Amino acid sequence: MNDEAKLKLQAWVDGELTAKEAAEVSAWVANDNAAKSLADDLRMAKTVLAANEPEYAVPASREFYWSAIERQISREEVKPAAVASGWVLQWRRWLAPAAGLAAVACMLVLADWRHGSDQGLADVEVPLEDMGAMTYRDQSTGMTVIWLYDRPDKEVFTEPQSIDNVEIK
Repeated sequence: MNDEAKLKLQAWVDGELTAKEAAEVSAWVANDNAAKSLADDLRMAKTVLAANEPEYAVPASREFYWSAIERQISREEVKPAAVASGWVLQWRRWLAPAAGLAAVACMLVLADWRHGSDQGLADVEVPLEDMGAMTYRDQSTGMTVIWLYDRPDKEVFTEPQSIDNVEIK
């Protein structure tokens, strides 16, 4: 017996079929022992469940029960939020603008420090041994010049250690 036949038999036991379908199933049950056995089992389970189903009762009437829930919800909605005391509000009023002012001041100090640190000539490290670099920053025009040059071989030319040793021809 397939699942569809079992469901049709259960619908017959529960009285959910039309008169024509009920007559067909009743003839089928009368001729088939397996269908008759299943119908008897389903009837017995139905009566046992109906007799032993626990009943739950609400201690009050339905209307009173739901009105109590509604009153509790409305009380929760009306509760005001905790109001902060006066000195906390005063601190909040002045703390946000002071924090913003401090942030702007820090940005200005950092910007000035960054631009003021590279004045005049500065040496730049070049990873190649046979190249040199010199950097010049002009603060008035905001221009930086980087001069790259080839370093001559040490045998051909030696750089003077001080300006006093250089001969001008």
